[in-house]
Amino acid sequence: MKLIPKNWAKFQHYKDRCPPWIKLHRDLLNNRDFICLPTASKALAPLMWLLASESKDGIFDASIEELEFRLRMPSSEIKIGIKSLIEKGFFIDADTMLAPCLQGAIPETETETKTEKETKTKTETKQKAQTASRLPDNWQPNVDQIEYCKLNRPDLDWKVVSDSFRDYWIAQPGIKGRKTDWFATWRNWVRNQRRYDTYTNAKDKSRREAMEILTGKRKTDESIIDIN
Repeated sequence: MKLIPKNWAKFQHYKDRCPPWIKLHRDLLNNRDFICLPTASKALAPLMWLLASESKDGIFDASIEELEFRLRMPSSEIKIGIKSLIEKGFFIDADTMLAPCLQGAIPETETETKTEKETKTKTETKQKAQTASRLPDNWQPNVDQIEYCKLNRPDLDWKVVSDSFRDYWIAQPGIKGRKTDWFATWRNWVRNQRRYDTYTNAKDKSRREAMEILTGKRKTDESIIDIN
C-alpha cells in the first residue's frame, strides 16, 4: 500500500529529498480530528510524515511489513494507528488517488516552469492595470474626502488642496495618472501637503527679499527662497 500525507505539497517544499527536518504546524494542536485520534495514531503520524519526506512526491511504502521494519514498532500498533489516520484523511491511499490529486502532490517548483511564472505575473499586472482609472476632468472631492482633510489637516484649505490635486493628476500621462484607489491617493496627498501658514510665510519672505533687491537694499548674490 502506498500512502501520501494530505496537502503534503502545499506545506512541504524541498529542493532535495531526505531533509534534516520537516514542517509541523502549530495549528495541529487545534485540529479536533487529530486530537481525538487514538494515542497510537498520534504517535505514528509524525513518523510517517518523516517517511514521506524521503520521496520526491511524498508517496511512500506504507505496508505493515515495511513500517514495522522502518519504525521499529509492533504490527499490532501500526494497524491500529494507520487505520484512523486514513479514515480521518490525514493520509491518502496513493494507489486509488484520482489523477488531478496526484498531480497536485508534485511540488510547485517542479510543475510550474519559469515561463509560466513570468506569464502569470504579467497577467496579474495587466489585470491590476485594467482596474485602475484616471481622475475625471470635473473631479470634486466627496463628503468623506473633505471631512478627512478637515479632521487630519485643519491647517489646510480643502478647496485649494483639491484644486491642486485635480490639476496635478489630470496632467499626469499614461499609467502614472491611473490609480486603483483614488481615496487612498487623496489621503496621501493631504498628509504630504505643507502647512499653509509655513507656505504663506515663505511666499511673503521671498517677495520681500525680491523687493529689497530691486530697491538696492539686498545684494543679488543673497539667496531667495524658491516657493515653486
